[in-house]
Amino acid sequence: MTDPIPVPPTPTPKPVKERAEQDRAMLDRIVGVGQTLATAQADIEIMALLAPRGFDLSKFGEGLALQQAAQAAFSVRQTAMKTQSQISAVRRGAESAAREMYGEFRVNARRLFPAAADRTALNLNGSIPKDAQQFIGAAQLSYKAAQTEPYAATFAASGYPAAYLTSALAAVDAFKKADEDQNGTIGAATKSTADRDVAFAALDKWQKIFERLAQTTLKSRPDLLKKLNL
Repeated sequence: MTDPIPVPPTPTPKPVKERAEQDRAMLDRIVGVGQTLATAQADIEIMALLAPRGFDLSKFGEGLALQQAAQAAFSVRQTAMKTQSQISAVRRGAESAAREMYGEFRVNARRLFPAAADRTALNLNGSIPKDAQQFIGAAQLSYKAAQTEPYAATFAASGYPAAYLTSALAAVDAFKKADEDQNGTIGAATKSTADRDVAFAALDKWQKIFERLAQTTLKSRPDLLKKLNL
């Protein structure tokens, strides 16, 4: 009897960090670097030992500039993400309102105009598009056609006067603008994330070089390393 082929154990997947956790870890690193730089520059002994290795006031000024740039880029990105979230909420509300009005309009318009030719003219055939741009185009076409004869008079007498159809068009326009605004904020958030990551990478690279040098140079002074949280 052939022995069964052993099945290798399935590795336990590493937990995936949520975006908020990643952001917090990055901010902690940025703030921590700032504190380390401030501590090093304020300590005469540390500076005396590191300066001969090239980490003088000028070099620390370089690190501080990178730290400030990373902190600023992080803040810009947080603001961009908050703006995107707010605009997305506005878009969801605008879409909901526009779709609700158009859905009701189509149900009643089909009852009022059952003829195939009329339904084609009023763009009532098929289902309501799920795609935002297709929906906007479909709704605009329907509402504008409904305001022309021979349809306008029938609609006006059935609860859809010109003023209402104009407000329905305005709801579609509001959704269109909110959709455009959201696309803009998504672009801004994407760019700010890329800018933040570049700034953080530059700081992290500089800090790692500093940390390695400090650990080597100050290895006989654990008290000074502790001051630097190393």
